[in-house]
Amino acid sequence: MGMLLPTVPRLDDAPRTALTQVAERPTSQQRHADRAHWVLALEAAGGDVRAVATGFGISPTTVRKWARRVGEHGPDGRRDAPRSGRPRLYDDTAVRDLLTLATEARPAVNAL
Repeated sequence: MGMLLPTVPRLDDAPRTALTQVAERPTSQQRHADRAHWVLALEAAGGDVRAVATGFGISPTTVRKWARRVGEHGPDGRRDAPRSGRPRLYDDTAVRDLLTLATEARPAVNAL
């Protein structure tokens, strides 16, 4: 059985610009910046997965994975997929209300 070759994401100007901004922004999460670099390098290398993997010191499988995700989902494909696990006990509204309550000033206590 042969190995599936990744489709080199065809990046139009807007997605390429978005990935470049993520790769170059100093406040980007490192993993997102790395993934953006890999995909941009893959496009520049004309789809040579091995060259990109060797250049970054990562596995060709990793390059293929992120190239596929960006190809399917655009620049947002560089983000992690949702993970399974225990469901949340409290929704965003409940957490916000609890934090508001915890950070409010204490009410004045009447002296007896």
